[in-house]
Amino acid sequence: MTRSSQNIIACTGEALFEIRVSVSPVFCWLYFQEKTPHNFEDLVKHVASLPSTHIAVSGRNCAMIHDEIDDVLMELGKSEITTTWHEEPDDEAAWDFINLDFNDNRAACRIVAVIGRDLGQQLAKLSDLVQLCKTALKSE
Repeated sequence: MTRSSQNIIACTGEALFEIRVSVSPVFCWLYFQEKTPHNFEDLVKHVASLPSTHIAVSGRNCAMIHDEIDDVLMELGKSEITTTWHEEPDDEAAWDFINLDFNDNRAACRIVAVIGRDLGQQLAKLSDLVQLCKTALKSE
């Protein structure tokens, strides 16, 4: 499967709960616009229920949120899911998300989700991240 033939799903935090995928592996990029949402643990449990093998975290307090995600994954017994946090600019995080294959697996599906309180702000950021992913696909 070439990079350009991969499935890429872009969604808001609430819509993430509606996603079900049957392909594996899945890489997720979670961009947080707020410290931690009220439904944080449920969100991590849902992402872990997907055939996820990697979760990348960026945005506000991403290092702390990354640690909290690791804690939930350990409680779930999902230590095989790797996680990274990205404090670099969004274009660099997008390039990594599109072009790096974690765990020696080629992603069959990549999910980009923006988690925040304001739908308009989530959609605006999601649009920016999708454009950055599109640019990263072109930069072979």
